[in-house]
Amino acid sequence: MNNNSSRYGKFLMLQFDLSGKIMGATIKTYLLEKTRIVAQAPGESNYHVFHYLCEGGPASLRSQLTLQGAEGHVYLGGANSMAAAGAAEDFEGTQLAMSSIGFDEQEIQWVWILLAVVLKLGNIAFGEPGEEARIGDPTTTNQIASLLGCDAGVLTNALTTRRIKAGSDWVSSPNLAETASAVRDGMAKAMYSRIFSWMVMRVNANLALQGDQSAAMDGLGRPRFFIGILDIFGFEMFESNSLEQLCINFTNEKLQATFNQAVFQAAMEENAEEDVHVEVADMSEVDNQEVIELIEGKPGGILSLLNEECVVPRGTDASFAEKMFQQLLTNKRLKRPLKKRDAFQIVHFAGVVTYSTLNMLVKNKDPISEDLMVLLKSSDEVAVRQLFAESADEASVLDRKKGAKFQGVVAKFEQQLMDLLAIINSSETHFVRCIKPNAQKMPNVWDDDMVGKQLRCSGVMEAVRVIAAGYPDRVPHCEVIGRFAILVTLGDRPSIEKDGEKQAAARTLQLLGFQAGQFVTGNTKTFLKAGVLNDLRVLREQKINGGARGMQAVVRGMIARKQYRVLWEEEQERKRREEEERKRLEEEERLRREEEERRRIEAEELAKLAEAERIRILEEDRRRREEEQALMREEEERRRQEEEVHRQAQEALEREREEEEAARAAEDGKKRFTDSRSVVEDVGGVQNGLDSSSTGFKLDMGRVTGAAQKAAELEPDMAKWTPRARPKDAPKQSARYQSDFKALPEDVLEYAVYLGIDPSEDADLLWIAEEALTAGEPDGWAEQMDPNGNLYYFNATTGQSSRQHPLDEYYMHLYLKLKMQRKMEVAGMAIPDEIKSRSTANLTTEDLKRMRAQMAAKMEGEASVQQQSAPVEVASTTTSISQALSMTTPRSTKVMSEKFGISQPDTDVRALLINPAKWAEHPSYIETIVDRDVSTPLLPAFHMYMVLNESYKAFAFSASKRVVAHNTHYAISLDHQDMTNSSEAFCGKLRCNSKGTEFAIYDDSNDPYGLKTGKPRRELGIISYKKKLLGPMQLEVVMPRVRKDGACAQFRPSQPEESMIQLYKAGRTEHMIILRGNANIAPGGVVELAQALTLPSDLPSR
Repeated sequence: MNNNSSRYGKFLMLQFDLSGKIMGATIKTYLLEKTRIVAQAPGESNYHVFHYLCEGGPASLRSQLTLQGAEGHVYLGGANSMAAAGAAEDFEGTQLAMSSIGFDEQEIQWVWILLAVVLKLGNIAFGEPGEEARIGDPTTTNQIASLLGCDAGVLTNALTTRRIKAGSDWVSSPNLAETASAVRDGMAKAMYSRIFSWMVMRVNANLALQGDQSAAMDGLGRPRFFIGILDIFGFEMFESNSLEQLCINFTNEKLQATFNQAVFQAAMEENAEEDVHVEVADMSEVDNQEVIELIEGKPGGILSLLNEECVVPRGTDASFAEKMFQQLLTNKRLKRPLKKRDAFQIVHFAGVVTYSTLNMLVKNKDPISEDLMVLLKSSDEVAVRQLFAESADEASVLDRKKGAKFQGVVAKFEQQLMDLLAIINSSETHFVRCIKPNAQKMPNVWDDDMVGKQLRCSGVMEAVRVIAAGYPDRVPHCEVIGRFAILVTLGDRPSIEKDGEKQAAARTLQLLGFQAGQFVTGNTKTFLKAGVLNDLRVLREQKINGGARGMQAVVRGMIARKQYRVLWEEEQERKRREEEERKRLEEEERLRREEEERRRIEAEELAKLAEAERIRILEEDRRRREEEQALMREEEERRRQEEEVHRQAQEALEREREEEEAARAAEDGKKRFTDSRSVVEDVGGVQNGLDSSSTGFKLDMGRVTGAAQKAAELEPDMAKWTPRARPKDAPKQSARYQSDFKALPEDVLEYAVYLGIDPSEDADLLWIAEEALTAGEPDGWAEQMDPNGNLYYFNATTGQSSRQHPLDEYYMHLYLKLKMQRKMEVAGMAIPDEIKSRSTANLTTEDLKRMRAQMAAKMEGEASVQQQSAPVEVASTTTSISQALSMTTPRSTKVMSEKFGISQPDTDVRALLINPAKWAEHPSYIETIVDRDVSTPLLPAFHMYMVLNESYKAFAFSASKRVVAHNTHYAISLDHQDMTNSSEAFCGKLRCNSKGTEFAIYDDSNDPYGLKTGKPRRELGIISYKKKLLGPMQLEVVMPRVRKDGACAQFRPSQPEESMIQLYKAGRTEHMIILRGNANIAPGGVVELAQALTLPSDLPSR
């Protein structure tokens, strides 16, 4: 495909304002090759845009335009069409270029429609030549009429017939098939030309001058400041040349004349300015004025004769040729070919070109059916009517040629060429010759013959010859001296200050050996013959290279010497190290020989020792070992005797104490049991029997007497031992010693806490702890010690072992029974007979549960909390903390009492939410578990349990999700089933912000700011965290501050600015406790802290 030629000339003008800023641009086109649309030379193709449309356009567009592939269109060569590689990408690039320059989508769409019409026109067939034109298949005609918005029948008549006047009537005369084909081709060429001109007009409109144009225009309305780029055809010389090649070659002749005038005239002007007389060269070889006169001469030029013959009746191509040879025979540039009658030859500056006169008149006329023009101008489509309306350029051409009856292609071309040359002659010109290196369009391939031919055709060779005949190189004097004076020796070098530039430049060239005829000095420049400047440059390069080689030699020598010095020093260092290593090895060898000699001498001396000395040493060693063994046997015997004496004394003391204290132990036990019964029957009597101590109970600890006093005198450490804590190596105590044991007050208080007794509240029952601490083992039980020295109790009958004293449970039940009886009597309740009459030894846990249930029902007037069943999914939990108090050990009850003030079944567990835990220097924490109830997925519920011991989890609260007016909050209830706000179990609320990152906890008040009751609701805390895509979340928990005396800060805001969250954000945290840390959300809804929470400095660290 002809991808190296645009087949039209163009002149691009970039316009600038006074400041040098680009203002706009215009494009003018010349000699569009319209004949290529309907016919192409062998090896060439039609314009690329047709292939882009047929082969690369979207399927939807081709379906809309009913287009076939390239092989389905006659204008594209039919079956012989040439494929276009990358057509789809080129189509997208073309559309993008049109959009970028300012075409809208509708304009781009009409471009593709009109191009499709041009292709479809080529598929209309009119029958065999010489016959009347008929359209066999009207499908194509109907498609064209539909796209153009005209009547298909009128279009068919305009192609196949013509209306002529016969007398006074108008009749329709059918066209011959070849005439109809010419009309069809004329319409196709005219339509493509109109599309091309309209697109150039639209491009110019979008690139037009911006802003105020008056300052940038001259008096004739032309830009004052511009850069023009002319891109036009080169000289063409084909096997068959016609009117197109004549116009192209004539343009090149005019441009060559402009080139000659610019180059040679400029040279002569420069000679005059420099006052240099140069012999005028023979320019007859480059002068083409005679050819220009032959072509454009008036009235006898070729183009004038062609226009004249086009208007002559019955004028033909042959008559045009005859007139041309008759009138221009004397011009030696015109020749007649010997074998071709319908051709003529012109001797151009580039060579002889043969032109064919066949169809030259038709091409100049460029006919188009007036019927078709009228049809298109009256189209229903606005775009078609505007396209074929008379353009401003056509009107201007006709205005310039008033009175002319015919305006063909040549006339329009001459006017355009005249305007172009006027712009070129009024500007400063620069010429660029484009040379094609090879005909195969391959890189890095140079065809000498082809390049030489192009240089000759372009006149470059003759121009170089003419210029070389004079002084082609013109160098300023200062440059001659500055660049080439260094070639002269310093002593002979001329001086500008003494001789001046002109004389110094001439003297420099003379000293370098150039003769007077090889150069001429002007006023400011030195004129050099061809080759002189090249010789000067060669000499200068040789001088520079010589100096560079000398500098390189010096530098390389210096570098080599430095490298040699480094190598020499390394070699000296290596020798020094080798010498040191040699000396070191010699010294080591000398020392080794001396050491070997010394060892040999010592071995000889040892060998000389007497055998008697060796025997003496062995004998002394044997005696020493025998003495040590005798001392060890004596020590063991002494220890055995001491232990035996100690054992006998201990046994004697135990037997004596057992005999002396047996009766008194029985007496004391009976008395204490009688006292406990009296306390149960009459609480008031017990209270009156108490002394005035602060605890309300006086402990009778007594003193160690009798046999125990003797044991203390014998073994002081034995007074510190107790039945519950004895060293591993302590002697075994007898039952008599145990019965006589009296507990210390601090031991009683400690053991009371272990049994669940509150010394401050139940001081009158501390005798239970004293009796339990001094009680011996029941029948069948014995105190034993494990290998680690820890005591335990063993029942030989049942084989049962226990770390707890067998009577601890009995005394725990005794304490609970007595405390329960006292509570029931205070509440006015009768003690059940089945409980009152039973002994404490037979009292069970179930009895105590029933006693607690009856008392709770009496005081609360409702069913016991413990009768509520726990949720199914938590089988090992109780329903409330109140019920848990009745089922746990005294120690867990103590923890609940110490931390939250919950010690009775009737205590309101809402204190867990409202009240703070009690202050402790070393606090302990209670583990909690939260279960999620997803029975209602959109409104889930959460249940919190507190782990009181390994067996029981007490239900504390439930929270259920609520959504009111797009706000989310959680209602907190003491009932895991009824969790509504109206429930009596409702105890608080947890509300979150719209992002779900801030939570606030309130009590059960429904008056947020005290507007109804005058008492605002209480805020219990806030929680804030930052969500992250990966890793733990940053968590902050803010609670009211608690003093050591138990006083807690209360936040009851009367307005939003006083809320905890606003105070916290404002930094007013003096009455708050802030816990910070990270939290991981693990599967199952369990929250685990990634690190220990950060507490304030005045709080415990745990």
